[in-house]
Amino acid sequence: VAGAAIGVWGGGRTSWSGAGDNNTSNAAKQAMGVADHAKAAEDARAPPQPLLDEAYLDSPEIVALLSSLTDELTSGSSDSGSAGTSSTKAGPLSVLSQTSDRMNADDTFLDNCHHFVHRLGRAAYRALGVEGAFAGLLGTDDAILLRVCNGAYLHGIIETHLKEADDPIKAALELDTSVCVPLRNVPLGTWECRHGIGHGLIQHARNERDEQTISDAIASCQNKYFDIPSTRACENGAWMDFFVSGRYEGGFSFDEGSSSPSLRLCANSDTQVPNDCALYSPTEYLLHRPRDYYGAIQWCLSEDDDSNIENSPFLQKNCVGGVGMQTAKENLRDYTFVENTCMTAPKEYQSQCMDLAFTYRSFSTGESTMPKDICLQLQHFKGACLNYKH
Repeated sequence: VAGAAIGVWGGGRTSWSGAGDNNTSNAAKQAMGVADHAKAAEDARAPPQPLLDEAYLDSPEIVALLSSLTDELTSGSSDSGSAGTSSTKAGPLSVLSQTSDRMNADDTFLDNCHHFVHRLGRAAYRALGVEGAFAGLLGTDDAILLRVCNGAYLHGIIETHLKEADDPIKAALELDTSVCVPLRNVPLGTWECRHGIGHGLIQHARNERDEQTISDAIASCQNKYFDIPSTRACENGAWMDFFVSGRYEGGFSFDEGSSSPSLRLCANSDTQVPNDCALYSPTEYLLHRPRDYYGAIQWCLSEDDDSNIENSPFLQKNCVGGVGMQTAKENLRDYTFVENTCMTAPKEYQSQCMDLAFTYRSFSTGESTMPKDICLQLQHFKGACLNYKH
């Protein structure tokens, strides 16, 4: 209650802030040789709605701001491995100061700051680790900046660290000593730090539950009474439900900045159909980012620092194919839009994206070929469409 009641720090208004997250990489990259297709895909959408919450956070201006601040956070990290260097110190201190200034000057940003600053904290942890992300702040008067927007930067760092920790209890106790206790000089600083520990522990527990759930389902699909085709069809349904419903109901436990945790699960599980796992994985992204197909493709292609995943390129390719499938599902009468979306993928993945879009229509309608009138509307995949047969 205390954390919610304090609203946002550094602004003139109070905002009820929920636990923020979602993807740090999407429309900001439209300048990379895919701008025309991305714009065509965007123009084909429904009329623009007021910028609220996720729509605002996904706007080019705010995505570019996050990218710029993230770059500034990491710019000092290559100068020295020590978190105490002046260059690294300037990163978090400068970035949080700029964020606070933006909150004071921009009411719309203020209203959406919690999600944004959570993302900033996650980016800081990914680039700098716990020590580097807090460099130059703990134990100083500047530590007050860690209260910006209800402690969201603090929460983003802590939750990401604990979510991925091998021993979350041990890691939580270490954080309590090294981060929470030193924040006693900040109003509610220790409380907010321990609140962030709660974020991280439940996300860790949720991930463990998710992995056990899908493991149990796969084992059931592989029972001795099913032949191989039956098992594979069963596992296909299990993976679809895992990404579409089970994990969504559990909250924002997936990694919004990288597909690596999801694809690593596909690679490391005992499933007979890891490609189906990868195929359905972007639906989870799209549940939290409705119709952000471009962002979903970028999510499929992004990798975390520990991206040693068996068959990673193949799984990424199927992930992009899953975006094509989902785009077709939600735009079944507009394959021009589907094509423009798939064209924003790297060239080597575009055919997979469109093929899965054609396949979705075949499953949806029961027709083995694509309608000629749809195919003739396409610019780049007209021939593939006319020749498609399931």
